[in-house]
Amino acid sequence: MLTLVRHAATDWSGVRYCGRTDVPLSRAGREQLGQLVDYLSRVALSGTTVIASPALRSRETATAITAALGGEARSDGRLREIDFGDAEGMTFAQLERRWPSLAPVLLRDDAQVDWPRGEGWSDFAARVGAAWRDLSAEPHDAIVVTHGGPLRLMLRLALSRWPTSLPAHLGPAHVVRLADEEGWTVRASWSPASGIAVSS
Repeated sequence: MLTLVRHAATDWSGVRYCGRTDVPLSRAGREQLGQLVDYLSRVALSGTTVIASPALRSRETATAITAALGGEARSDGRLREIDFGDAEGMTFAQLERRWPSLAPVLLRDDAQVDWPRGEGWSDFAARVGAAWRDLSAEPHDAIVVTHGGPLRLMLRLALSRWPTSLPAHLGPAHVVRLADEEGWTVRASWSPASGIAVSS
C-alpha cells in the first residue's frame, strides 16, 4: 500500500505559485495536521516509513505523521514541487497579465509547462517518474508526503485514467491510498475538508 499525501496548507496554498520558496505551514495547515494524523493513525500501520520532499512544508507534515506512527522518516529531493521560475510567488491573475498565452494552458487538466526561467516539463517528469518507479517497488507500505504537482503526476503514472472518486484538484493535506492489485488502484481518498474517506 502506498499512501500519497499532499502537505498541509501554507499561506501561499491556493493563492500563489509555490515551488522552491520554503514557506512553513500556516495556522490553518497546523490545524489540518491534527485531522490528517488522526485519519492516518486509523488506517496506516504503526511504523510505516514516511518519505517526504525536503521542502519545509512537507517536512513539517511528515514529522507530525512520523511522531504519531513511529516509523522511519526519509527525504527524497525528487519529490519537490516543480520550479516555477519567474512565476514563483505570483498569483494566477499576475501570471495571466505577464504571460497571457500561458494562463489558458494551465487551466487544462494535462498541462505540461516549461516554466519561464524555471523547470522544464521533461525534467520535472523525469525526476518524479524516477521517484515513482522506486516508490512503486517499495517492499513495504509507505507514506509519501509531497506537493500538488508531483502528486498529480504520480497518480497519472500509476492509473490508466483519473478516477471519478478523486476531485480534479487535490487540496492541502489530501490523502490518496493506492493498492497494487495486479495494477495500481485507488483504495481510498480523504481530505480534511470532507473528513470522509471515499473508497473506489
